[in-house]
Amino acid sequence: MRPKILFINPSIERDKYGPFKYFFKPFHPISLIYVASAIKSTGGYDVRVIDMEQEDLKVEAVVEVIRKESPDFLAIGILTPSALKAERICRETRRVSPRTKIITGNTHASFAGESWIREGIIDFVVYGEGEEVSIGLINTLINNGDVSTIPSIAYFENGNVRINPRGNPPLDLDSLPFPDWSLINFPKYKINFFTTLQGRGVPVFFTRGCPYSCTFCAIDKHSRRLRHRSPENAVEEVQKLIRDYNINFLWVMDPTFGINKTHTISLLEEFIRNGIHKRLKWVCGMRTDNLDTEVLGLMKEAGCQRIFLGFESGVDRLLSDIQKRTNLENGREAVKKIKGLGMEVTGLFMIGLPGETREETEETIKYARSLDIDFVKFAITIPFPGTAIFEDLYNNGKLKRVDWENYLPFTFYPDILVNINNIQSSKELILKLISAHFRFYTNPKRMFNLLRGLR
Repeated sequence: MRPKILFINPSIERDKYGPFKYFFKPFHPISLIYVASAIKSTGGYDVRVIDMEQEDLKVEAVVEVIRKESPDFLAIGILTPSALKAERICRETRRVSPRTKIITGNTHASFAGESWIREGIIDFVVYGEGEEVSIGLINTLINNGDVSTIPSIAYFENGNVRINPRGNPPLDLDSLPFPDWSLINFPKYKINFFTTLQGRGVPVFFTRGCPYSCTFCAIDKHSRRLRHRSPENAVEEVQKLIRDYNINFLWVMDPTFGINKTHTISLLEEFIRNGIHKRLKWVCGMRTDNLDTEVLGLMKEAGCQRIFLGFESGVDRLLSDIQKRTNLENGREAVKKIKGLGMEVTGLFMIGLPGETREETEETIKYARSLDIDFVKFAITIPFPGTAIFEDLYNNGKLKRVDWENYLPFTFYPDILVNINNIQSSKELILKLISAHFRFYTNPKRMFNLLRGLR
């Protein structure tokens, strides 16, 4: 009998969003699926994935599955808002299936994992991108090998938590198997309204890594080393998605799409050469200071319909504070280039940054409204573990909240908001969050776009 591995994607308490919850759908757990698919591809394990978010499962139901199946390994991807629920599942697993080895990964596991190991809640933390490390770890455990040889993990040994040296992330992305979406109920997933282009969509990664160090983001903690899939490999996956799932929409989730001009042009030409642009539309995220006119023109030809731009703020001082390395003029020029080619723009903004005054919040809202963009998403700044903002506040005793389920950038309830702005109250920020969206979409054209996306 092959060893059993149960992967779990813990859910977020969506009721804490308040009315905002109606704007968010359970999203494909792509990072977890990548790791599960890599392990499944070895052929040596029975792999199952439970997405509590999509299946609307309570902790009790998941624990009952663990009790009945008693898997050899339990693998949980942990984001901050789902951390307390994940911890409860791990504790219950110890009770109902003591034989099960518990492995955790993702950003919050990297922050809390050592203490959880010390308390005996889990057995291992996998740091960074997990495909190769997880395969090596599980194979070593099955064969009673020495886990000290496995890079990028933490575990308990001789009364202490041991952290092995970090290894390289996967360097040859073409060697990784495609995400196996048969592991979940793929047709049930939808992409949030401000990203979707109406239809059957799926997220994809064509590159990994981010060389930037924005203080509000933890992506660079996985790897700052930029790596690309070959255009042929990327197109092969897209063709498979079209063939197997009849998709007509891609969300390209690369942190900085287009950052490497040569690679991006090769990818777009491969899209066009294989007729991908005739089968689907796609969206991606880009920096406002990284827009090349030649690349944008090819993106349009290759089927790109919408670009997400991380403006973040309408105040140059704040952009400098968060080490964004862009400015307001970059943003204005980026919009002109994209709109001039007939593509749509979604603007991403944050309010409530540390030290942000009431006047600066208003400047950000006015800046967003002044831009010729089609959609907008304002969010309240949340100091997620793994970010430089969190580390600064936490290490200096300015942030002591560990009610992780309330680390939400969208909530209707001032009493639970994790507010790191020392000037504006939680109630003020939530009212401004609502007002910012309302004021932006009072434009008739933008309101039409919004309603079209909600269909």
